[in-house]
Amino acid sequence: MSERGRLDQVARESGGRIIAYLAASFRDLDLAEEAFAEACARAVTAWTQAEPRDPAAWLYATARRHALDMIRKRMVRQRLVPEPPAPQRSAEDRLVCDDALIPDERLKLILVCCHPVVASEARAALTLRLVCGLSVQEIARAFLVSEPALFQRLTRAKKKIAQAGATFEVPGPLARAADRRGRAPAAPRRRPGPTGAPPAAGGDPCGVVRSQEPAGPAALGRGAGPL
Repeated sequence: MSERGRLDQVARESGGRIIAYLAASFRDLDLAEEAFAEACARAVTAWTQAEPRDPAAWLYATARRHALDMIRKRMVRQRLVPEPPAPQRSAEDRLVCDDALIPDERLKLILVCCHPVVASEARAALTLRLVCGLSVQEIARAFLVSEPALFQRLTRAKKKIAQAGATFEVPGPLARAADRRGRAPAAPRRRPGPTGAPPAAGGDPCGVVRSQEPAGPAALGRGAGPL
């Protein structure tokens, strides 16, 4: 398998876990996506010389360092001070490069993609893009929409998540119980009459037609005329 084919395979298999952990760590979907894309771009050049022992861990470590660099640059621009030197590699970075497992935060990312502020038609598409690693072209073809329309849908969804301040946490039992208590019960549905008009005064308010009791022999006898 070529280096490019190997990179595509690793990115498809591990991209969801890497993006999920970066998003949960930095609370920023755009930052996580951009950092992972930069790691893949660097891998195209770096892997031609020698492929790392654990390609997924290499992508994670590179993406994490790039995300930290981007955050530092943002802070520098905000403070208007000279950019500080790059920090030394931490023990965590060295462990990650040493075939360490990437923390699996995909459940948190799935919950963020399905956040209530995200439109229902965008939740599945955002999950397929971030968690499963499908391209915009593949998702647009599956949803039978144009690529620009799907791209705008994903952009709006990520913007709403950022504005809502999603916590990137799995709700605990107390939060789930409070959510169930906060849901209002559905109003009972009433069956309208034949013409859709409300029931007349004294009628059955639920629109239930009750059958009359069958007439007994005495009633039949009263209604019968002389022979």
